[in-house]
Amino acid sequence: MARRAKAAYRPWIPFVVAALAVIASDFGPSTTHGATPGDPSLASRVPAADAESPDARLELAGQLGGSVYGVALDDGVAWMGVGPRVVTFDVADPAAPARIGGTAMLPDIVRDIAIVDDHVFVLMSGLSGENGSISHLWVFDAGTPAAPRVIGKVSADTSWTSLSVAGGVACATDADAVSVIDVADPAHPAVAGAIASEAELCRLLPGRRMIGAGEEQVELFDVSTPGAPRRLDAVPMSSWVMDTAVVGDTLLAVVDEDGGVVQAFAWHGDRLARVSDDVGISDVGAIGTDGARMTVLDYAAGGIRLFDVADPTAPEEIGSIDVPALAPDAAYATYAPAIAVAGDTVALAGAYSGLYTLDIADPADPAVAATFVGPSYANDVAIHDGIAYVSTSVGPLWAIDVADPEQPVVLGHAFPEVVDGVIPDLGALAWADDLLFALDFATDVGTLRIFDVSDPRAPVEAGAVDLGHPPYQTYDIAVEDGLAYVPHGGHVSIVDVRDPARARVLSTRPYHAKSVAVLGNHLYVAVENRSLVVLDVTDPSQPAEVGVIETNIGQVTRAGTHLFASVDDRPVSLRVYDLSDPARPQPLAELADFNAAVGSIAVAGAFAVRDLGYGFDLVYTGDLPNLTSTNVVSGLPMGTLTMFSAANSVAATGRHALAAQGEAGLFVLRRADAPDQPIELAPPYEIFLPALGIGLASGDRTGGAPAGCATTRVVLALDASRDRGGGSGPPGLSDADYAAALADAARTFVRAVGVERVSIGLLRYHRQAELIATGDDPAALDAALDGLALGAGRRIDVALAAAARTVRPPGAAQATGDRPLVVLVAAGPVDDGTAGRAFAEAHQLRAGGIGVATVAFGTAADHELLAALADSPEHARAAAAPEDLAPELEAVGRDATSGCTGAAAP
Repeated sequence: MARRAKAAYRPWIPFVVAALAVIASDFGPSTTHGATPGDPSLASRVPAADAESPDARLELAGQLGGSVYGVALDDGVAWMGVGPRVVTFDVADPAAPARIGGTAMLPDIVRDIAIVDDHVFVLMSGLSGENGSISHLWVFDAGTPAAPRVIGKVSADTSWTSLSVAGGVACATDADAVSVIDVADPAHPAVAGAIASEAELCRLLPGRRMIGAGEEQVELFDVSTPGAPRRLDAVPMSSWVMDTAVVGDTLLAVVDEDGGVVQAFAWHGDRLARVSDDVGISDVGAIGTDGARMTVLDYAAGGIRLFDVADPTAPEEIGSIDVPALAPDAAYATYAPAIAVAGDTVALAGAYSGLYTLDIADPADPAVAATFVGPSYANDVAIHDGIAYVSTSVGPLWAIDVADPEQPVVLGHAFPEVVDGVIPDLGALAWADDLLFALDFATDVGTLRIFDVSDPRAPVEAGAVDLGHPPYQTYDIAVEDGLAYVPHGGHVSIVDVRDPARARVLSTRPYHAKSVAVLGNHLYVAVENRSLVVLDVTDPSQPAEVGVIETNIGQVTRAGTHLFASVDDRPVSLRVYDLSDPARPQPLAELADFNAAVGSIAVAGAFAVRDLGYGFDLVYTGDLPNLTSTNVVSGLPMGTLTMFSAANSVAATGRHALAAQGEAGLFVLRRADAPDQPIELAPPYEIFLPALGIGLASGDRTGGAPAGCATTRVVLALDASRDRGGGSGPPGLSDADYAAALADAARTFVRAVGVERVSIGLLRYHRQAELIATGDDPAALDAALDGLALGAGRRIDVALAAAARTVRPPGAAQATGDRPLVVLVAAGPVDDGTAGRAFAEAHQLRAGGIGVATVAFGTAADHELLAALADSPEHARAAAAPEDLAPELEAVGRDATSGCTGAAAP
């Protein structure tokens, strides 16, 4: 299974993207009550816990698509992971693959597949447990492809990402170790042992040997005793190993150098040696072998090349196939995590586009076929006239027939145009007049793309316009009367889209907006942590502010003359405004909620559906101003991962809601009319929440906080990434010197804060986040900073999620006057595609009354993003050089406790 630096798969993603669309009719006339804008005394304020549930609830009805990461071949059948399922295809004729069947929904996203001795081994991970901390290996009977039969299962508290099986043994890698699993009895697989390693790929070899390949070295292990694996030898590497294949006694490894080169290694007994640092194949993305032939994905061209590897150190090219047969642009075909080869058949798993099969019986003239399996990484969904349109990351826009919502059928798809080699990353969607509007998050200027969907079987891109600001915070798009209203990167733009080919920005206002809704000539803008702003857009080139409701509105969506808004105070509530007078929204009703963030709201007739970050809540709204709430559907793998999870669309059909679920594809929720009947799902699902579940003691842990001390809990999140980019400052340091600079600055911060006054947590992060120390013991905090371990990647979003759970564990109430603080240090750019997620996490912290301070360490850090994450300009600091970091953190620490006048009372 290939690993590619550009690939969007992140095994540490803490939860799934959720964006709702419900198919709908407007509300009927309602009585307007005389509360003034912003008046907290509303006509109806109903605590959710006391509400009488109406005769309805939500349950999972169906699922389609999902990201593709693993594929394997066996006896003319391709087994491919598609989101939370395995799908099977008859590929006896590779030029005409036909779907056979597949599994029901599995407990997690399929990451890798291996077939050995009539058994199919399926590795799943990424969503189960907190921070994706539980993985699963299931074994299926290969003789049952139409309805695969489960033979055995094993789960582990880890985050496995790759798999290899041979000789009754399986290996699986996570960030810190390689696990060895005894599968001699496939009905009873068991984790036998593990060995510390940063390998991201493992490969079992003849003679009970195993290769582990990662960023720094290729290792050779002895697994003859699965419960006690031993490291035998290692070869240092200068770059990341992305994929491996074995030819005889030679290991071929794709190395991330010069666009992807293939190196050759040989093992003999207990020794491993590199026998070639370049076998003459460049621009390689993934490889697969069967006997003396090797199939290579050309990363630069996106095509397939075939090689004779009779001498694996000197491959000879014997055939190729061009890109157009695979995708309209070379860039799309580079996202292919896995290649399987069996005889003359090649199966290529395209992470965002489906299954490609090739017949290579004539290597000089291979035949190819593409099978699309539905939306891959689903970001948003919009619905019109029984057609659901789904946006995906670095993949096509999909049109799906949901006339029967429980049996969705793919109608067509459109690959957005690639500009300057950048693959579009489509997020927020809106439909209007046979046009679909999608915001492209891949560009630095936020591009609004427009598709003609008059024929949903063949959507085509009709135009695009750059908005001028990075789309860090864009949850939705509103379109009415030829104008598109788009919040993005701290601004709201109004775009003339009457002629899609000549779309143009008419005006841009500097609102830090999270969500918008429009009614006639009035635009409703939810401004973060501040207010609901009403703009008169009669002249869209000069919108005028005509009203402000000073309340912390999160997401907004409109149904008829009612505006539904999440109020991001604690507790969170759902508020309904009457828009009979569009310039003066009148609060009509409010449903008091609990401590849960609202990701999106969708309204259908008498019901509203809210994404709560870990499930869905069905709210009865049919008799306004009364509101009641039914069950929360928390048994489904759903959550708010990124900027996409917020009021992205409103449209409808009776009893169903659709949810764009990231790697898990498209989910269909069904309204059921039996509230007392328990929801049963097989296999059982868990509630997926981010981070560590380890909390800090509140300020009164020793009898009370110091007088005037609002900040009683602080988490310092230290950037423990090796990937520090270019520029001055940290990039010029060795790993050891960088870790030492971080540790010294952190110790200065601890002294400035003072453990006698404030409970402190220390957290390190790279691709994962780890809480390394908490408490009030200076010696313990100091010791935790010794030998600070570094790793690959930089996931600020994961760090913020972990910090949130540490300063205020789930279920903990916010004390009056209490304002915990998260301080984040970052020394380089975030991992691709995660900036918006970091923004969303920071918003949730701020909305929950938790302060956020940032320190940009060195010039390679994303200063603009870090400034946007901070809760105020004063909390966005920079340290250009190592010697500047300690003073900056000291200043943050002193500011955090400036109101404290003494130690905590005994």
